[in-house]
Amino acid sequence: MPSVRILKDFKDQLYFITFTVKNWYNIFDRHGRFQILEDSFVHCQKNKGLKISAFVFMNNHLRFIGSALGSGQCPEPTRD
Repeated sequence: MPSVRILKDFKDQLYFITFTVKNWYNIFDRHGRFQILEDSFVHCQKNKGLKISAFVFMNNHLRFIGSALGSGQCPEPTRD
């Protein structure tokens, strides 16, 4: 599990976050896996206060720019 270090002064900022797959395997290219990722983002927006400004899904990683409302820091919704 990656560690996340965010200074208290910067916890209300936008974050550029990248999630990658080990060895860059193409696992998001079939079986509706993009839909699973989208559903997960929607769930985090509705239930965890995640605000997504931009995102892109690729075959072996995803990136998004976002912040977390209420919790004060973005890692809390992305931790799950």
